[in-house]
Amino acid sequence: MHRTAKSQRRVAARHVGDENEHERALIAAVVGLVLLAMAGCHSTPSPTKMQEEQRAAAAPARNPAPLLNLNCVFDWISKPTESFHYSYARRSESDSATQEADVSPETLDGTINITSGGKAYPPIPAHAVSSDSHGWQSALGQLQVGFGMPSSLMMANQMSSALVREGAEKVNGYDTVRYSVDTARLGAIDRGLLGTTSEKGTVWVTGPGCPVKIVMDTEAQGNNGIASRKHYEEAIVKK
Repeated sequence: MHRTAKSQRRVAARHVGDENEHERALIAAVVGLVLLAMAGCHSTPSPTKMQEEQRAAAAPARNPAPLLNLNCVFDWISKPTESFHYSYARRSESDSATQEADVSPETLDGTINITSGGKAYPPIPAHAVSSDSHGWQSALGQLQVGFGMPSSLMMANQMSSALVREGAEKVNGYDTVRYSVDTARLGAIDRGLLGTTSEKGTVWVTGPGCPVKIVMDTEAQGNNGIASRKHYEEAIVKK
């Protein structure tokens, strides 16, 4: 009995010793990690990283893509802070869509006209007052549905080489930058993505990138060999 009790005490002592050893090892590992992290916080960047940063700082600045935001046209109409006249037109040989709207912080008074296949449809009114937010959003949605622009403008920030800055100009009551647009400046791959043979025109944008005037012409070659041409215009005129 006494030998058994002593044996059990020796086993228990060894077990406690093992646990203590394991705990000491765990604490040592944690302390090591903490010290390593602290050393990392004060360490200097590796030569490779420093070289990369130096190369980036020395590299010539890339020309940013022209900031053209077609959505801001409807941002202005959605929450107008001043009065202006908005107009839009898209015309081809047999189809057309035009929009006219007088916009102020209190009212939106517009008309949409559509011609398809040579047939003119009745004008669609787009009227709203600021006190009726639902009605305003409904009128805004009518204008958005009929809006469209050439691909070179829709993807201008990805295909910036199609746009060339021509200079500053006062247009429609706004300070703008005038860009000429010509898809002939694009590479063959980008031209192939457009789905048109050519797109040319001029766009005038404000500092935030809002186009207050657009004049564009496009041409696409059909499978039958017949060219399809479209003309686009957009304007915001300050009152």
